[in-house]
Amino acid sequence: MFAKSTDGGVTFGPPKRINTDQSTLNFQWFWYPVVAPGGRIDVIWLDTRDGGPLSFLSALYYCYSDDQGETWSINKKLSDLFDPEVGYRNRIKWAIISTWFRMMQAPTSHGPIH
Repeated sequence: MFAKSTDGGVTFGPPKRINTDQSTLNFQWFWYPVVAPGGRIDVIWLDTRDGGPLSFLSALYYCYSDDQGETWSINKKLSDLFDPEVGYRNRIKWAIISTWFRMMQAPTSHGPIH
């Protein structure tokens, strides 16, 4: 969900859904938004829609807005499915995963550089 403020965060407009997965059995998590100097908003997140109902297998997804969040591009899958549980022994892993997301923007193109 995305909610926009035009008064410095005092109030917000109604939230808009930016992921196109209509299922209520999947998760979209660890959203990472970035605003480019020209105003484009790029967002990446982890998404379980391709792993089956109630699965935690995740893929990295992306979309953008060129009009300050009024409309959003189609969702683009950027990675294969992976198991976020692999390699970690306890719940502290979620804090670690969230620090991994970094996105650089090209000033005149759509999408993250990496």
